[in-house]
Amino acid sequence: MKCLMITTICSLLLLLAGSFYPSTLEAQTVAEKRISQNELVQMLDNLGLDPKKTSDYWANIKWHGEKLDFTISCGVKENGDYIYLESYLRAIENPDAVSAQAWRKILATNDNIGRCTFSFDEKNKKLYLSLKIANNNMNASKLRNEVTTLAKHVESTQNIWYNDHLQTGNKVSFSTSPSPFRMPTPISNEKVFSLEGKWFMTAGIQNGMEKSFVSDDKQTVKITITSDEMVAEQNGKVILKRKYKVNNSNQPTTIDWIDDKGVIELGLVQFNNANECAICFPDKANHPRPTEFGSTQQNNQSVMKLRRAQ
Repeated sequence: MKCLMITTICSLLLLLAGSFYPSTLEAQTVAEKRISQNELVQMLDNLGLDPKKTSDYWANIKWHGEKLDFTISCGVKENGDYIYLESYLRAIENPDAVSAQAWRKILATNDNIGRCTFSFDEKNKKLYLSLKIANNNMNASKLRNEVTTLAKHVESTQNIWYNDHLQTGNKVSFSTSPSPFRMPTPISNEKVFSLEGKWFMTAGIQNGMEKSFVSDDKQTVKITITSDEMVAEQNGKVILKRKYKVNNSNQPTTIDWIDDKGVIELGLVQFNNANECAICFPDKANHPRPTEFGSTQQNNQSVMKLRRAQ
């Protein structure tokens, strides 16, 4: 009788528990409430972050930090299970030439930045800092905290991915980032190569935003550089002709462009290797020579990337 009574009491407690707590299925449903990409964009907009949709899966926001202004891409991925936040840091066009010590330094930093991780896109040769978040019960307050977390670590790790600029011997890989980061000042032992020859313009950066040019002959800007003249052609038409002077004794190398009216544009040249270089110059003629190599929304400078024709 006593055993029967205990069994009956246990059964009753289980029955009552079911009336006060949701079933396992109901609890799982609550825990797995997820937001869609459109809801993510709306949430970012409600936070005043002004998201710009770049595809069905990504939207970009501009983050203005204490030291840097940069872009953070936000997307719902993996069948909606996760929300990804990532910031494109820089290009590493020759990753095999980067020292093992530099790569180890990046990997070691992953241990100090919580859930944020460095990742390298082998296909596009780009380095990112990313944050993967379980898409469970996301709200505006939580999203703001996650975005702030990633942004904080972009700035705190700048000395790893930017100032050290992942030196490859005596070569300096200049950034191709569409976000308005400043380019590193060339190191004192930077190798200098000749500008003379035939080149293709592969990209242009203005106001911190990069535009790449395809290799299709109809759209490619072809540039021929002699000892004193630079001529740019597109679709068989000359679109730019300038006399120029280069001073390789300066660090970085300086270049003066002179048009047929005598107007001078004062720029800088930075070599990545014998076949790749970039030229930085003010957006307006007769302006002072740039004091830093790069293009941002604030410095009114442009960068032209060149690759030597083979």
